[in-house]
Amino acid sequence: MKIWRPWDRFRIQDVNGSGRPKYTMRILVNFRNGSKTRTCGGIMWAIGWRKGYNSLEILGQYRCQKAVNKHPKGYKELMSDSAKAGEILWDIFHGFGNVASPFGFASNLACSSHGFYNFPHKDKGDSTDLPLAFAMVLPISKKTGLIASDGYNVKNGQFIFCDIKVAINFSPNTACLIISKAQEYVHCTLKPIKSKCFTKLGIALQVATRTSNTCKNYLEGVYDDKTDMYFGGVDDILDY
Repeated sequence: MKIWRPWDRFRIQDVNGSGRPKYTMRILVNFRNGSKTRTCGGIMWAIGWRKGYNSLEILGQYRCQKAVNKHPKGYKELMSDSAKAGEILWDIFHGFGNVASPFGFASNLACSSHGFYNFPHKDKGDSTDLPLAFAMVLPISKKTGLIASDGYNVKNGQFIFCDIKVAINFSPNTACLIISKAQEYVHCTLKPIKSKCFTKLGIALQVATRTSNTCKNYLEGVYDDKTDMYFGGVDDILDY
């Protein structure tokens, strides 16, 4: 299922709290954690919670630790604003999909841009308890990270569902919202014709199985007696 929403109908409230409708969304990627294993070209990264990478860490966070060490204040400010960003994305997702699940949350954002494309695949690592994955595709400026309203000229780069022979095109001045069963249908992004000034930004929300199970275990008290275990939150990352 997909819908296209023109910018003159796409209302995102001003994050400063003034209530003034805003037509741009700025994406801060200074602290991104890049991924080279799931892309053929372009850039893919994640930010947010992920499984623990050592024996005492219950959950950690995707981040570029070098960037955090260099700009700790900026990282802390980014994380303090993340709740508002999460509310905006959840409102868009829930209003579109309205899927109920006891553990229906997304622990992180997976993003792609700058000519991203990949091989056909299924998302085998995602939870079957919440079968619908959500993606939002936006035309943005490479220089500013702002929504591109004029002059956007990225061509091709369609999102393909190979099994059912469906291709989704992306238009200027439009946000494309997609909900799919990403772990059941083979899908991929085709290689786009790059633009000097613009790129296609994809933002995906999915429930990773290991992270979801860990949170379920925590709520059920599995870690209550393991006082030496911890969540790798912002304070731990800043002291890393």
